[in-house]
Amino acid sequence: MKKKILFAITTYQPVGGHYYSLVTTARALSEIYDVHIFNLGTVLSPIIEKSGLSYDFVYYNKRNFIKVSKYISNYVSMQNISIVHGFDYTSCFLLSYAVKKNREVCFAWTKCGGQVSKTRKIPRVKNIVVFSLQDLFFFEHKYSPQKYNLVCIPNRVSDFDSDSNRIEKLKRKYNLDDKRVILRIGRISEPYINAIKQSILLQKMLYNVDQRFALLIIGTVKKDALLQEVKSICNNCPNVYIETSDEYTDNSKELIDISDIVVGTGRGFMEACSKNKIMFVPSDAKKYPVLITESNFQTALYYNFSPRYNDDVDECVGEKQIFTAVNEYDCTSRKWYDEYFNAGMICSKYYDFYKNGKKHLVSDISIVTYMILEYMESLNSLKFRTVAKRILK
Repeated sequence: MKKKILFAITTYQPVGGHYYSLVTTARALSEIYDVHIFNLGTVLSPIIEKSGLSYDFVYYNKRNFIKVSKYISNYVSMQNISIVHGFDYTSCFLLSYAVKKNREVCFAWTKCGGQVSKTRKIPRVKNIVVFSLQDLFFFEHKYSPQKYNLVCIPNRVSDFDSDSNRIEKLKRKYNLDDKRVILRIGRISEPYINAIKQSILLQKMLYNVDQRFALLIIGTVKKDALLQEVKSICNNCPNVYIETSDEYTDNSKELIDISDIVVGTGRGFMEACSKNKIMFVPSDAKKYPVLITESNFQTALYYNFSPRYNDDVDECVGEKQIFTAVNEYDCTSRKWYDEYFNAGMICSKYYDFYKNGKKHLVSDISIVTYMILEYMESLNSLKFRTVAKRILK
């Protein structure tokens, strides 16, 4: 009989990169475990709903902490769950009550992409998966490796089909048949605005040398003001196109094959590698996105292909250098996908991780404290929210 895993994630908006990360992980592990997902929050994510995996939507609004915690605890006991695994901060604290009542359960947390939050208390979990070596080093220095089960398992993606119909429609819409397309897929929101700006700069550079280069930006809009800012930057830029309609932002990875070059971050970088694209990563430390080659791949991997990428080499600083690098580049990104990102390799890594799981007790104080803070943050009172944020720091 397969051991049972309960994954949990909180969703207050329909889509998010770590929702895909959870689904990819859960689907891969369903080969050797009996997998179930609790979608906690105020919104059922269509990513989970359409995943084909077993799931329940559990309404959680930060004020019904006790009710939801007890529900999870009872479910874990009645279903004989062996492993509970949270995919964000809140789900871990909700799961912690279940662990306290069911002490033989292996309790795990995946720290997804992005820097470790400075405004949230880190869950008191002894079994931690991280996506980047940067986070692994952080936790290794913060916690004793003898007392904690820490492992870096980079985000995983699976092979997927391209949507030739939508690709052809986009080519006709923007007259891309004879263009060399640079693609940037990502939300038009504050965390990604610099990646969009750098993509525009890259296209301008290449266009000055070869006017066939075009930039296609595909992403949902989180702030209209940011969209207007992007449009303003693109004003009078030939061959720059912005696509925000649901027809193309939904499952946009299926459109990657429209491109020759991808400016990617996180799992988007990995998905493009599966299609063997020429890869750039945006960098907050540089003016232009960085071409990823064999020589700097490990550095980019260290930062989980995020804008935190930095090195001491200022390569490809001019139009001719970038143009030459792109035209002479022997693309190897599919090899990186096969070696590092293919979800088909995930089962053995997680099996060993759970097998080495550390058992531990969860403090009543930590549970109650978080419950109170969650409630305070849910209130509209600015005073309570400010106090909560100070305590959480």
